Amino acid sequence: MDARLATKRGSLTHGQMQILVGQRLHPTSPLYNMAFAFVIPDALDLDRFCRAWQRVADQSDALRTRVHASDGGGGERALADAAPATTVVDLANGGATRVDFERWCRDRCSRPLDLDGELVDSVVVPLADGCTGWYLNQHHIVTDAWSTELLVSRVSSAYLELVRGRAAPPESVPGYYTTAAVLAARSGDHEAARAHWTRREERPGRIAPLYGHPASPTDTPSTRQTLELDEAQTRALDGLCASEGFASLSFELARFNLFASVLSAWLSRVGGGDEVGFDAPVAGRPTADAKRAFGCFIEIFPFAAGVRPDDTFRSLAARCLDESMRFLTHARLGLSSPSAASASNIVLNYVPVRFGRIADHPADVTWVHPGHGDSVHALRLQVHDFSGSGRTTLHFDCNDGVLPEPLRHRVAGHFARLLDAMLADPDRRIGEIDLLLDDEIERLDRLNDTGGAPLPDRTVLDQFEACARRHPDRVALRQGGVEVRFGELADRVSSLAATLRERGVAPGDRVVVAGRRSIETVTAILAVSRTRAAYVPVDPSAPASRLAEITTDSGSALVLAAAGSSHRGAALTIPVVDIAEATAAGDRGAGLDAGPRLDDVAYLIYTSGSTGRPKGVVVDHLGLADYLSWAERQYVRGEQLSFALFTSLAFDLTVTSLFLPLITGGTLEIYPEPDGLVDTALMDVASADAVDVIKLTPSHLALLVRIGLEGSRIRQMVLGGESLPTRLAAAANSQLRDRLELTNEYGPTEAVVGCIAHRFDPANDDGPDVPIGIPADHVTVEILNEAGAAVPIGVPGELWVARPGLARGYHGLDELTTERFRPDPAAADRRRYRTGDRVRLREDGVLEYLGRLDRQLKVSGFRVEPGEIEHAVRSLPGITDCAVIARRPATAATTGAGSVRHCIRCGLASNVPKTALDDDGVCSVCRTFESIEGHAADYFKTEDELRTVFEESRRTNTSDYDCLMLYSGGKDSSYALCRLVDMGLRVYAFTLDNGYISDGAKENIRRITSALGVPVELATTPAMKAIFRDSLMRFSNVCNGCFKTIYTLSMQRAHELGIPIIVTGLSRGQMFETRLTEDMFRGGRCSPDEVDDAVLAARKVYHRVPDEATRSLDTSVFSDDRIFDEIRFVDFYRYVDVGLDEVYRYLGEQVPWSRPADTGRSTNCLINDVGIWIHKTERGFHNYALPYSWDVRMGHKTRDDALDELDDDIDLERVETILEEIGYEPEPAGGAQAVLEAYYVADEERPERELRDELAEILPGPLVPVRLGRIDAIPLAASGKVDDRALAAAVHGRLPERPYRAPDGPVEEFLADLWQTELGVERVGADDSFFELGGSSLTAMQVMLQLCREYDIDLPLESMFSHPVLTELARLAEDRILDDVEEMQQGS
Repeated sequence: MDARLATKRGSLTHGQMQILVGQRLHPTSPLYNMAFAFVIPDALDLDRFCRAWQRVADQSDALRTRVHASDGGGGERALADAAPATTVVDLANGGATRVDFERWCRDRCSRPLDLDGELVDSVVVPLADGCTGWYLNQHHIVTDAWSTELLVSRVSSAYLELVRGRAAPPESVPGYYTTAAVLAARSGDHEAARAHWTRREERPGRIAPLYGHPASPTDTPSTRQTLELDEAQTRALDGLCASEGFASLSFELARFNLFASVLSAWLSRVGGGDEVGFDAPVAGRPTADAKRAFGCFIEIFPFAAGVRPDDTFRSLAARCLDESMRFLTHARLGLSSPSAASASNIVLNYVPVRFGRIADHPADVTWVHPGHGDSVHALRLQVHDFSGSGRTTLHFDCNDGVLPEPLRHRVAGHFARLLDAMLADPDRRIGEIDLLLDDEIERLDRLNDTGGAPLPDRTVLDQFEACARRHPDRVALRQGGVEVRFGELADRVSSLAATLRERGVAPGDRVVVAGRRSIETVTAILAVSRTRAAYVPVDPSAPASRLAEITTDSGSALVLAAAGSSHRGAALTIPVVDIAEATAAGDRGAGLDAGPRLDDVAYLIYTSGSTGRPKGVVVDHLGLADYLSWAERQYVRGEQLSFALFTSLAFDLTVTSLFLPLITGGTLEIYPEPDGLVDTALMDVASADAVDVIKLTPSHLALLVRIGLEGSRIRQMVLGGESLPTRLAAAANSQLRDRLELTNEYGPTEAVVGCIAHRFDPANDDGPDVPIGIPADHVTVEILNEAGAAVPIGVPGELWVARPGLARGYHGLDELTTERFRPDPAAADRRRYRTGDRVRLREDGVLEYLGRLDRQLKVSGFRVEPGEIEHAVRSLPGITDCAVIARRPATAATTGAGSVRHCIRCGLASNVPKTALDDDGVCSVCRTFESIEGHAADYFKTEDELRTVFEESRRTNTSDYDCLMLYSGGKDSSYALCRLVDMGLRVYAFTLDNGYISDGAKENIRRITSALGVPVELATTPAMKAIFRDSLMRFSNVCNGCFKTIYTLSMQRAHELGIPIIVTGLSRGQMFETRLTEDMFRGGRCSPDEVDDAVLAARKVYHRVPDEATRSLDTSVFSDDRIFDEIRFVDFYRYVDVGLDEVYRYLGEQVPWSRPADTGRSTNCLINDVGIWIHKTERGFHNYALPYSWDVRMGHKTRDDALDELDDDIDLERVETILEEIGYEPEPAGGAQAVLEAYYVADEERPERELRDELAEILPGPLVPVRLGRIDAIPLAASGKVDDRALAAAVHGRLPERPYRAPDGPVEEFLADLWQTELGVERVGADDSFFELGGSSLTAMQVMLQLCREYDIDLPLESMFSHPVLTELARLAEDRILDDVEEMQQGS
């Protein structure tokens, strides 16, 4: 370090540390350059200007700051004797234009200012036309906008003084660092504010998706889009600021609130969610000195105001105003979070600064963008009027990685649309605003420009009859060895139609067609159409009751039945006609009326209904003909092709294969249902290899790919009914050597078979699923939000479809028809169908399917969209298909089983698992403790030994602190902290503020650390609520998640500060509950060092077990074992044995500690009641029962005290409020928790742990399936879609991740029984993993000790962690047994 700076070292402020962290992440980026270009319409005296600058700048400690790395790895400041000088640069001998100057400024601003160098770059440039340019760039670590305005004003005044010949020194300014220190000292008085910000940081919507994409940037390049409001808009803004719902305490606050409202509305509309939020800076200058000081006082805090579906701008602004008041009330220097993990990806920077005149001249001001921004921000919206012109400027600084063109253009455009709409009518609903820009409208117009082909003028039957006349001898149908030519088929159709007419079938009637796929059934369908009636297909496997229900609901005139139909046994009130007999009896020469018209009903296809009642979709001949005409152009293209008929006729996917060959002169190859329960016709299609085109579901295709398509005749595949995984499409294409045309066709039954399609492109389709594509001919689509407004390109919304011949609706369900089929506002004679499907339009003009809006599962209190999980699983290497189900294991209830007794010694309840009370009323844990108490005492040490630990550590410790103390504010940790200070140790106190720490505990923390002079950090994370949810889901308590979080964050902080020891305040009872086991000390088996080795091994595994804490927090320090060598954990009460009375006496006399009055027990956390209630509800016993019993056993409390504290008076209303806040819903009492299970199709099974780890990178923790297993094929329903019930039945009763293999040999059998007992599982196989069955580090050590004792062998306790699979651990034990035997033999 420079010698002249060495004596002026000091700490950085809280705000400076945040900026330092960001700069060090990107050391070569100019992301914190705050540069302004001023053009002054006068030729200034450059020498006087430079002198004026120096006189002002030298007074500022902020402008004289250099930043250096500290010994502890952080940062520290040093002050130079003088501020950087202003230099003069002549770009073109005084002839530089403004354009030259602005270009030069942009180039200069793109260079970073070195932190350990001068942090200010001030340059004056003589310009043409008698003007002067001033370029002022300051690193944000030493300035903010307020400071810059203050600096410019002071320099201007000093310059004028010099010009006027006055030599008076400039007005003195308060020191930045002394002022910041005074403000920071006040922050301890604002615990309510800390709690407020913690809650805000944990709200949903902090990381907003933008335009259908995740918006979490990782790099700093950004581009600025600028929106200049004209004077009329600015006046309208000002007027609105004074109106009801917008007016506030001050004009500037009203303007901030107005822009906050528009930004919230914009986030809701382009992010697709109601929970929105962003970050905003506050000036941080509450005192007179702070207002006069140069430097960076701003800090950024979260702003959250959800947007409701029915919000108007006025109602949203009123809610934002309330949030603004809370925002300003709680904004205190030093309270903002230092972690990028807690930051929002959106920032609103409203800057109420006016630079005014410079050197007595109005200056043009330009905020020079360095081309970079903070890497956590996708968008920074900067709002200002620096020149005071009355025209507001909005800069949209867009991260290039998240918002490339054309999204940058749309960001500003959509924001402007909302702003204009608000100014025009602040009472208009936000969701109704039309946001689409001209380029988006043009894109949608091109997408919907589908009217090039003429509408059909003939029905399908007309086209079939015309084909039969042209090609009477061509084979129309083939079933096995039987062929029917077109001419013969036309005759059969006429004969059967004549019979139907004789039986009274009239135009407009319905006729049920019930039969297997056959020549007769196809004939029947055509014959029904010939009579101008509508056919109603019923699957032959349907139960008789289903046939009766459809027959009655449709009002059918009769039933046409073929062999294998389900009509036998059905309670039918209409005639049943045998197709073959009726065909033979008909007079094909009998005169028939003209065939069907385009406005006649073609068919009713019944689909399942949410109420359990099937609903009949009514489709006209126009819709059918229009679809088939498009399909002919899309798939047939003038050829005569063979199609496979192998799917159910009651499934509208089959319509394509059924009719398309019959109107184009092709051949329909018919594959009937076999006699068995399973429809294996697809296997027949594959073996016969007789078709050119096949229409099928992705689940069908997966089976074909598994069979192998090499050499197949198939050249076209049309996929429908489900999402099509890209890997599956690519596999099929590869097997057919790239000669396959594969089309993904989307279309609900109501939109007539297929309405959107995409031809698979193996070179460019690289997402998890093949997109659904573009609309078919004559089809138009809209993507709308809940209010019915079009969503911008990229934003998810609901798909609405319109086409000629759209289904009429649902037969007999007028209310449902009205709900789902709406008038098309663009065409009075058309209707549109609300699909309920969620889609987005990509930038390339292709539609992407995102799943159903209403398909949800509920697992452990979470509402889960299985489509999202399936999408993620299919994206993993080697997996072609997946299905997800939620299953609740059938287990006995754990609550209310018999009467509960309590141990007469410790009070442990008999309903705690693995607890038994003997005839004397003593629990098994106490009995075990009797035998180990003496050996366990050897584990505990003395205060002198604790002093030795720190003395040895100090020999190599270069940190400013001897230890980091995990400090909760409770009695145990408070006593430990005080005693550490008594020992003369330099302590850094570390507290986890999880958002629910009691005010009483926070007061203790503040008072005691202040009294001791100990620095304290209240760490937090925005993921805390998610961690709580995960902890409740996994353990039915909140404590596990809290412990994992504080251990993770504290180790990170200790690592950053170079602190070698972390001290815990765990009581000795808590040590037995969480780390130690009775077996460790049985018979003196383990030495203290061996116990320590086992605990360390467990800690290494603990920090690498995937869970929400591991996923949400930065765990990079645990990537290898170095952190565990660097930092040691010391349990204070392992060395200090003190009674409860002595603790209370000491705290009462030595420090201002008091027991928190706002919690119900000896706890500091308000959320503990939630954990207790959930644990009792879901697990059936109190989660504090065991730890409290250990407190009694170790002499830290009496039995009566423990039982009294376990007799909870829980405030259920508060519990429900907190559960709602964190988003968890409890499982029913005594019921086994439902778990997510994913079943995937792949060539090879992948390790389940590996899959879960990969999914944890994609999905939130609660969405990662508990079990993942490979199966050969996904079971299909008759429709070809996944059969959830069959899937659940197929996998019932086994662990899906691997086939069961029974344990073999005495060691494996012993371990299997032991694991089954310890883990509470029904069955353990030889290939099962201890941790994947739910084992923990503590139970692992218990198992190892019992294994060693059983076989009298000596294995390291950490062996379970390196050999978690049962057969591996058994082999290790067997090898050790053999080694011991061999040694005994050699010794004898």
